[in-house]
Amino acid sequence: MCAVPLAFALDDPAAGTTATLPFPRTLRRLLRLALVLVPLAALWTGCGLLLGHALDPAAGPGLVAGLSPEAGALAAVTVLSAAFGLRLGGGERGSPPALPCAVLLAPALALSPVGAGAFAVPDGASWAASRWLWTLALVVTAGAAGALLGEQRPRRGVTHGKGPAGNPPVQEGARPPAKLMYVIPPGPDAHLPGKP
Repeated sequence: MCAVPLAFALDDPAAGTTATLPFPRTLRRLLRLALVLVPLAALWTGCGLLLGHALDPAAGPGLVAGLSPEAGALAAVTVLSAAFGLRLGGGERGSPPALPCAVLLAPALALSPVGAGAFAVPDGASWAASRWLWTLALVVTAGAAGALLGEQRPRRGVTHGKGPAGNPPVQEGARPPAKLMYVIPPGPDAHLPGKP
C-alpha cells in the first residue's frame, strides 16, 4: 500500500500550461517523483526497523534490507504503469492505470502459483533466490520507467500537420502567405510632413 502515493505522483493537470517553462518535462517529473519517494523511503525504513526490532531485535536491519527489493520493485512497477498512462493519456494523468496496479499487484502475485516463490520466508531455502528475482525486477522496471518518463519527441521529418511555430506546413514551391500590415490613418489634427 506504500506504492499508492506513487500512482498519483506523476499526475499533472497543468501540463498544457507549463509546456513553455525553461525546464524539460522530464526534470519536472523526476522532481515530482523525488518529492514522493524520499518520504516513502523514510517511512518504509522507519516502519521496517520498528517492526523488525519488535519481532527480533538482532534481525531488524537485515530484515529491512532483505525486504527492500520487494518494496522497490512494487514501487517501480507502479511508476512504470503511471509513466505508461502518461504516454497514453497525453501527459496529464498517469494514475488511471497505476492505481489498480499499486493496489492489486502484490495480492495477485501472492495468490498466483508463479508468485509463490517470489514471497519467500526470511532465511528460508528460497530466500536468496527470491532476493535476486526482486532485484532484477526492480532494475528492469526502473529502467523502463525512466525510458518512458523522457520527452516524447516526434520522429524526424514528421510534422503531424504542423509547420514551424504551429502554422500549417508550407508546401514546396508555394509562396508563404503575405504578412498583413495595418496602417493607422492620421487624425484630423495630425501634422503631415510638408504641411504646416
